This record gives sequence, structure tokens and C-alpha cells, in this order.
Amino acid sequence: MNATQAMFIIVKQRRNGTTVVSKITKTREERIMKTLYAAAAAMLITGAAHADLTGTDLSISLNHAGPFGALSAINNQTWNYGTPGMVMVPNWGMLSIVSPVAVASYDNAITFDLTAFAYGAFTGGFATTATLKLEGIDEPIDLSSVRAFVNGVHVGTGVASATNGFKVDWNTQTVFDGNPIAPSVTVAWDSSPVPAPGALALLGLAGAVASRRRRRA
Repeated sequence: MNATQAMFIIVKQRRNGTTVVSKITKTREERIMKTLYAAAAAMLITGAAHADLTGTDLSISLNHAGPFGALSAINNQTWNYGTPGMVMVPNWGMLSIVSPVAVASYDNAITFDLTAFAYGAFTGGFATTATLKLEGIDEPIDLSSVRAFVNGVHVGTGVASATNGFKVDWNTQTVFDGNPIAPSVTVAWDSSPVPAPGALALLGLAGAVASRRRRRA
């Protein structure tokens, strides 16, 4: 129904004493609902923001199965995302942490430099599984996106959730073979989008209009 037709019906039905208001109101509500849903959809797409992890204190644990597990263990060490970090393990070595690093198509990434961490001990007959656990991430995580890269190749396994974070495993021989002089692992992940409050409000309002229409129908 175009604008001219709408005006004609209003005049005609007022003259005949018919209930034109309900018909025009229904048409108007349909337009309002369409507008609200379209605006909410746009906000969900563009307004789902990710938190900036820079400045966030994160907790790291890095453990290796096997006879050197206790000697090399790193448990619940805190460092600040966005600043260089170092974790010393007495009588073993040092783990260097670089964040953030750029990995195409991922929201967040951290490089764990194992050059000074005596990683050659975890090769040959002593090759084993390493488990990295990151906790304290102040935003939802898309677990399906978690990757552990060596030279751009995903080598991670066993991804699982942790307290406000996740854990991921890798094979030590694979990591060492990737660069025996300077072994490292880059862990990357995506954040789960959080709908903007305005989008949720618009969806709620559209739902209220729809409910009102159903009651009047």
C-alpha cells in the first residue's frame, strides 16, 4: 500500500465510521519492527566488540610430561599482556614471552620463545608432550580457534577450557625440529563476539512490539 492509498483509506473509513486506526497502526508497527530488527542486526555485526587485552595480567603454566617435568615446571606465573615477559626456572632456563604478535586472521597471539629453556632436553628418547595453560583472559574465547603455530604450521592438540582461558598441548620434538637454534611456539586465538548492549535493547524492543501485535490480533 503506497502513501496515496493510505491517505485515501483513512479519509474513506473515517467518513464511514469504520475502524481504520487498527489497520494503519498495524502497518506502522510492521515498519517499526522491520526497522528495529535491521538496526539490531547491524549493531550485532559491527558493534560486537572485543576487549583490548593490553595491560591485562595473565597467568601462564607450562608443564612437560616425563622425567624432566618437575625440574622444568612453570606454574601460575603472572605477566602483563603487551609487555615483554620472562619466567626463570632455577637450574633449568628462561622462557621469554612476546605479546601481542601479529598473526593474520586472529584476534590475539603470544609467542613463547624457548631458546634459553633447554628445549633440546625434550628431544629424542625424551621427546614428550608439553601443556601450556593461559588463564585470566578477560573476555570470552572461541576455543575452536585456538592454535599453536611453529613456522606457521599448527602443531597444537588437546585444546580445552581453563579458568578464564584455555590450555593447548604440543609435541616437544616437533617444536625443536622447527628451529633447533631458537625453538618457539606462537599461540593464537579469537575472541567470542559479545553483542553490544544497544543491539540487545533493540531486539528486546522489537520483541515487545511483536508481542503487542499478537495480543491485538
